[in-house]
Amino acid sequence: MKQFPYRFHFLVLFSVITFSFITFAPLTASGQLFEDFEGGTKTSYLPGSVQLNSGSWFFQEALIGTDERDRKFGNRSVRLRHNVSDPFIAMEFNVDGAGEVRFYHANSDFSGDGGGKIQLQYSTNAGNTWLNLGPELVSPPAELELATVPVNISEQVRFRIVKTDGGRVNIDNFEVTAFEEISEDPRLRTEVDGTISEQGSTLEFGSVLTGSEAIKNLTLTNTGLDTLFYSDATVTGSMVFSLEGETSGALANGESAALTLTFAPETLGVYEGGFSVETNDPDRETFTLSLTGRGLPSDQPIPIADARDLPLGTVVTVAGWVTVADELSGPIYFQDETAGIAAYYGPLMRDEEVGFTLGVAHGDSIVVTGALTTFNDLLQIAPVDGVMETVEFEIYPEANRHIEPLAISVADLQTGDYEGQLVQLDSVLIEGSGTFAAQTNYDITDGVSTSEIRISEFTDLPGIAIPNVPVNVVGAASRFRQFVQVFPRSRADIIQIGDAPLFLSTAPFETAATPGSITFQWETDRPGTTELCYGLTAAFEFGCIEDADPKEQHSLILEDLDAATIYNVKLRSAAGTDTSRTNPYFVTTTSPPEATQEINVYFNKSVDHTLALDEQATANFSFPDHYIRRIFQAQHSIDIAFYSTSGSVGSQIASFLGQAHNRGVEVRVILDHTTSTTAVETELQANGVPFILSNFGSQNSGRSGIHHNKFAVIDYKGGDPDDVWLITSSWNATDQGSEDQYQNMIEFQDVAIAGGFTREFDQMWGSTTTSPNAANARFGENKQVVNPILYWIGDSYVRLHFSPQGGTENAIVETISNAQHSVNVGTMLITRFNIANALQDRHNAGLAVRGVIGNIGVTGSRFDDLASWGDFIHFPQGQFGLLHHKYAIIDGEGSSWNGTVITGSHNWSGAANQVNDENTIIITDPRIANLYLQEFAARYKQAGGEDEIVVSSETELSEMPERFTVHQNYPNPFNPTTVISFDLPSDHAVTVRLFDTLGREVATLVSGESLSAGQHQVTFDASALSSGIYIYRVELGDGQSVTRKMTLIK
Repeated sequence: MKQFPYRFHFLVLFSVITFSFITFAPLTASGQLFEDFEGGTKTSYLPGSVQLNSGSWFFQEALIGTDERDRKFGNRSVRLRHNVSDPFIAMEFNVDGAGEVRFYHANSDFSGDGGGKIQLQYSTNAGNTWLNLGPELVSPPAELELATVPVNISEQVRFRIVKTDGGRVNIDNFEVTAFEEISEDPRLRTEVDGTISEQGSTLEFGSVLTGSEAIKNLTLTNTGLDTLFYSDATVTGSMVFSLEGETSGALANGESAALTLTFAPETLGVYEGGFSVETNDPDRETFTLSLTGRGLPSDQPIPIADARDLPLGTVVTVAGWVTVADELSGPIYFQDETAGIAAYYGPLMRDEEVGFTLGVAHGDSIVVTGALTTFNDLLQIAPVDGVMETVEFEIYPEANRHIEPLAISVADLQTGDYEGQLVQLDSVLIEGSGTFAAQTNYDITDGVSTSEIRISEFTDLPGIAIPNVPVNVVGAASRFRQFVQVFPRSRADIIQIGDAPLFLSTAPFETAATPGSITFQWETDRPGTTELCYGLTAAFEFGCIEDADPKEQHSLILEDLDAATIYNVKLRSAAGTDTSRTNPYFVTTTSPPEATQEINVYFNKSVDHTLALDEQATANFSFPDHYIRRIFQAQHSIDIAFYSTSGSVGSQIASFLGQAHNRGVEVRVILDHTTSTTAVETELQANGVPFILSNFGSQNSGRSGIHHNKFAVIDYKGGDPDDVWLITSSWNATDQGSEDQYQNMIEFQDVAIAGGFTREFDQMWGSTTTSPNAANARFGENKQVVNPILYWIGDSYVRLHFSPQGGTENAIVETISNAQHSVNVGTMLITRFNIANALQDRHNAGLAVRGVIGNIGVTGSRFDDLASWGDFIHFPQGQFGLLHHKYAIIDGEGSSWNGTVITGSHNWSGAANQVNDENTIIITDPRIANLYLQEFAARYKQAGGEDEIVVSSETELSEMPERFTVHQNYPNPFNPTTVISFDLPSDHAVTVRLFDTLGREVATLVSGESLSAGQHQVTFDASALSSGIYIYRVELGDGQSVTRKMTLIK
């Protein structure tokens, strides 16, 4: 028996202990109307009706906010927009009279919010005219505040709330009380915790632990004109019910008396009692309520279902069988016959040095003692300051039992009723392509309802292919704020249905391309056919090619293609009557031979040339002059997408665009709707240059994100192959962005990648012509992936991702996670946990991880966390100017390493990943990596960095390895030779073997050779092998081994 720490010694499965904790709930119900906005969804500010639990409401410049910066009691509240004229919400139905309107309001917590003012209005003619009701209300700056407005209207009436001034305002828990005619006689109104209680109704205290108590706040109010006299207020029945407050008194019109009812059970059982009060209300001379409550034992475990009903802060002991152990590194999940719950205790689950140490396994019997609390609305047992600051566990492996998941539908899951339990969702489709990314949610649907699964970084799920056919999913039913979700625990929880081969590889599937061909390779979990359909459109009009021979390693080559042309493709594999298929996606051939495929990198500030290997980086470069030069050289077309253009720089660029337009060049310009300046727009209009703002089209009006791109495509439409340029950067075309800030720019003389950027421009523009189409224009969340991801440009391997549709953050995390030697980050900000965790993982693996961050004060900044374990330093704007880069250099110090650079417009923030228009280039090329490393070293030293950055043209740097490491072969893919590198911290006998995907050994490269400590290489010639995926394993004499995959392409 394992005990961590313990006080009890019994093998049972139910609960204990006590603590008194009182909470006051805001408005929760009403005799006439109550709306908490939890039952609806509206994610944009566009005008429209929303069906809520109370009925249909109309939202104008308003939405249902779920952000952590929205003030709310539950998961949702109304958010009225800022900087627009009179946003409002209005009932589209009537109520039969009203006594009072009550609601909560506050300024939201977004940047710039404050000073919000609102006005309640009413209409008695179905919303044709509206009249003010009560005074204008000033919303408080932080906490939601109750507003109570007398109405006293007996006829049919509806209400609306209008924001009249200031920043964003949240509205929650809107209540309309029933109309009561004003009477000359005294009139008693009784409320319990803000809810009207009728004569003879039942007041339920629910379940309470013995030795603890539950409290209800009782309010007596006189709504009549004559004085209300009340007396002999008392409780009857068991002594477990008690009453505090003035039991008699006199109340003038509108006055109230506050009483407190308490239920404090001493023993187990169901208790009944009553409340009564004598009044001179002729209709309620004796007002009564029935009282009920249930006492739960505090000296033995209680059922989890009962524990879930207790107030937050109550200390309980519950017992059950473990369903989630260390897979999430906390919390664990366990359940009994009644319900399930989570439990979390950091010292045993996420210790910085030893990690998860709570020795539990699936099915173990467990007894848990701790306080009830919530984490992002998930109910769990966890430490609570001032209540119980530890959690106690007793584990009984000898009572282990197998727990079958409960089969439920996605709609069942969405109710939240199964939170904490192990569930199975049958025949669901997981929406997404590629591989699972850590700490990421994916939509799932069973064709009727939609929910989400969450992929934890601590499971073995990140990196495996997302199934493209329906599967059964097992996992813990959980919650994150308003989102109900399931946590699969391992790959075994994603269960295949039928015989269709599952794709183990993920898009993109291209492994090579030429001007006239594209090679595809993929792997399935079982033998199946090899099929590929393609065309210039989603109709795949060029047909399909097929290899009917069943296999697990699939390879096809599309030939006779046009250069720099984008194709739609879809892959399939069939076994018997079942077929699996990929989602359609886009691929491209490479540029024609006439294109130089030149790649140039520029920096507007100094660099460190001492780190240059073969080429010194271009420093102190004038970005405005270069842009103007490219605009001046354009002969056919210019597409420019910019976040910010202003000052003399913005005016100059606008002027040269006008000149280009006037000499016959087709010019199109997209500007951000929040930063565009009148001077630039006026200059473009004066020269007839077509341009749009990033809220163009009704579907984009009211969008929450910004257009943050900074790219230009030159002469793609009509130019010769060697005239086409793509330019992207971190640079805004402003005076400050050009002179005071630190920027980088990269440009490609390549037709193929220019085509990818043009596809993205066209979907924002809404057409392929110079005339924008408002009906088709798509920005932000409305966009789709319309571009190929992979490009082969000379010696460079390039990936292109547009946000928010392109899975950019996943690509950044994956690239960082593949680092073998170092990661050097130069970026304006980092707020994303996923990226910070990936960096820390590389640090923990022994890699050099450094960073220079410009803005560390932004909300959600991860700087303090990064600096606590790694070499991350602040680049203060006040001292140097703003570091505006968004780049990372992976393995940039060695000329023979897979040096990779992440760059573009994409800040490492939630807005960039989820709502903004952004572009990100990930380019694998040691030359490019070294150029960026020269810039990073200059900023690192300028900010006070002390680590020595060493570059080498040798295969490996000479430092002695600290641990056994096997690196990814280079190059990869390869034909026919590649290099396998590994590090030995001490002398070892080494064996290196090669296997195919069926596990058959195909080559032994090293056999038990005694090698000294240091860095070693093995060159492998695969001339005798066929194309495909192979596995190499480096084994040490002491039993250690590491396995990696390589891809041979012939």
